[in-house]
Amino acid sequence: MTRKVLPVAAVLAVLAAAMAVLFFFDPARGGFYPRCMFHTLTGLQCPGCGSLRALHALLHGQVRRAIAFNPLLFVGAFFGAYLLLRKRLKPTGPDPMASRLVWWAAPVLIVLFWIVRNLPAFADALKRWQ
Repeated sequence: MTRKVLPVAAVLAVLAAAMAVLFFFDPARGGFYPRCMFHTLTGLQCPGCGSLRALHALLHGQVRRAIAFNPLLFVGAFFGAYLLLRKRLKPTGPDPMASRLVWWAAPVLIVLFWIVRNLPAFADALKRWQ
């Protein structure tokens, strides 16, 4: 029993520590957080840009602001939660996420988001939404 509990407890402890750091230290103010190399080199935002700021805002209960920082983070979170729950519950019947269409649509969605988020109109719309 302890062999199964120890790794889970260790992962939860690391996640709790990371969340505490993210709660108390705002990524928007810089500091020790890593910089996005794509953004540093090109000035454009990658699909992951804004994720730390979004998580920081979410930890402070600012859901709308968090979504404005990186909407794709929430799409990915729901998709990941579905996959984890499906694996844990082990339901019978066909899995709608097992479709090849879904697995091809995910990278296409990421690339489209990458392009659209760098358009001035999209950036302005998100700023107004904050």
